[in-house]
Amino acid sequence: MSTATSGGLATDHLPRLRPWLLLATGAGAVALPVGALLARWTDRPTSSGASWTALLLGSLVAGTLLGVVQGRALRVWLAPRDRVVWVAATAAATLLSSVLLLAPDQPLTAPRGITLAAVAVGLAVGGLLGLVQAVRLSPVFHHARRWPLASAVGWAVSLPIAIYILVAPGSDAGWITQTVVVSAGGALAGATYGVLTGLVLPTLAGSRPVDRLALWLLESRWHDRLPAHLVGLGVIGRESGLLHRLPVLASSTHGRLVVLVDHPGRRTWWRNIETEPDVEVLCGGIWLTARAHVVRPGDPGWLEAYRVHCTARPEVQVPSGTPWVVVDMRLTRRVDP
Repeated sequence: MSTATSGGLATDHLPRLRPWLLLATGAGAVALPVGALLARWTDRPTSSGASWTALLLGSLVAGTLLGVVQGRALRVWLAPRDRVVWVAATAAATLLSSVLLLAPDQPLTAPRGITLAAVAVGLAVGGLLGLVQAVRLSPVFHHARRWPLASAVGWAVSLPIAIYILVAPGSDAGWITQTVVVSAGGALAGATYGVLTGLVLPTLAGSRPVDRLALWLLESRWHDRLPAHLVGLGVIGRESGLLHRLPVLASSTHGRLVVLVDHPGRRTWWRNIETEPDVEVLCGGIWLTARAHVVRPGDPGWLEAYRVHCTARPEVQVPSGTPWVVVDMRLTRRVDP
């Protein structure tokens, strides 16, 4: 097995949900009270210059902190210049959101109205920010176009939480109470954003969200409750040299797995095996190394693979021109953790 397929690389070359979620939660818990303390020089933003300046300064500080934390979480994939753009764009988006929602003379007493406004602003600003961020991610991730929608949804759901928390304590609450409440609310808003966007991050490299969910279930303690023909397969990308894992349908026979190549014209993962036959297979909740080869129509073994599949899963119709991936499981070993 090539060193490029070590157990660590399969997860290390993709952003992971847990670190992203923890950083987003911590950033929200710190950024929101910092911004609130700077912006609350008066009980509520008014048209006074001092209050307006405080609102702008607080928003910039909070947005910059959020951008720095996110940029650090993505430092492996973003060049220094890209991280600077990421931080600047996040700070600008936070500032714009605050100006639109907390501007002087803006009524904050109608919960439904401010919630709907925050959702609308979150969709617009989050989507625009996601477009800028996707440009910085596109040199690394081929499916960075998925990010703007995730950013828009993340902002649209978390921004109402943050805005409501900012005004919830009331003007008669002490600074300690306000700080505690706003910090807790910021953590909730950050966690919400972290979950909604963190679930999309690993899919930017090409795997679909449903594929990530299937792999998570196959690796979990509930793997034995899933259909036996559903397994995980790891292949090395021809261009990137990185290990990509995905769920596949397979039938077992005499120490081999016959893997169905679903929609071979659209999904091209199987072509990687023709360049690099070393693969990983997820069986019984454990990743194992194995060797594989592609069997095309007309090749020796194609009819045998077709027969194995039809015997195991006769309900699945397969076009006659479908290639197969045959995995030899007789000399497998566990992937190093």
